[in-house]
Amino acid sequence: MSFLLSQELYDTQSLPSTKLRDWCETNTKRPEFLEVIPRSLFDLVDKCLTVNPRLRINAEEALKHEFFAPCHEALRKERLCRQGFSLDSRTSHS
Repeated sequence: MSFLLSQELYDTQSLPSTKLRDWCETNTKRPEFLEVIPRSLFDLVDKCLTVNPRLRINAEEALKHEFFAPCHEALRKERLCRQGFSLDSRTSHS
């Protein structure tokens, strides 16, 4: 029986999928908050909560998701500053 249940998870027809943003639009009492939440965050959470494990995003893919692009850019700039490079001219401070 448990084998049958686990096999059903791999079947894309077994459970209907609902996009997080659609669910929030239907169930929220404060729709104005939805306009503040980045669409990329909804996309990331949808990909993390995909029922089918074959289609679900893994941790490495999640960290590379566009939602985290500003974080990656800030870290890149910080690394350059620590290495003594100017962010504008790409030249050394020394």
